[in-house]
Amino acid sequence: MNVNAHRPEDRQQLLLRIQKETNAKQRDRYRAVLLALDGQLTEAIMSILCRSKNFVQRWVYAYRDGGIDAIGPKSPSGHPSKLSAQQQSRFKERFLAGPTQEDGVCSLRAKDAVRILA
Repeated sequence: MNVNAHRPEDRQQLLLRIQKETNAKQRDRYRAVLLALDGQLTEAIMSILCRSKNFVQRWVYAYRDGGIDAIGPKSPSGHPSKLSAQQQSRFKERFLAGPTQEDGVCSLRAKDAVRILA
């Protein structure tokens, strides 16, 4: 693929991110771009990574159009939790401890979780 580096340090930055990344899919995104910067063809990158043509082209083109930040992991979508970290921890401990005599059941269900949270 014919892709040029956005900045001179991008190649080194990609190598560092590949070494640190624990998510295999994200690591393959970085690897696809690095291989493209090294002049590999799409078919060769597909073979090396065992990924589809769409995967390779999507991430290489994302880099081409937006740089390294365009292929980085995104923050998860959705609503933030209504519980604080401390409340989440207390709820988890309580729920994993199992039912108490006050619960009046032999196992906790979803409606018991709602009651405990209330």
